[in-house]
Amino acid sequence: MLVYGIYVQVRFYKGKKEGWEVDEDNPYHGSARWARPKEIFDGQNFVAKSQQDILAAFTDSVTQREEG
Repeated sequence: MLVYGIYVQVRFYKGKKEGWEVDEDNPYHGSARWARPKEIFDGQNFVAKSQQDILAAFTDSVTQREEG
């Protein structure tokens, strides 16, 4: 039994991996995947806004906090 354990360790040892490796042909991990734009911008979870609208909303929130 000890000999079999040593054999398996030697036979299937592939060395230490360096960092994170990504398979370029298959970017999935399990059932996870990148979302499609239509799934993100569905009008309920995330509403697309212009950069100016976001900056104005942020500036208004900071101004309200300073006044209150």
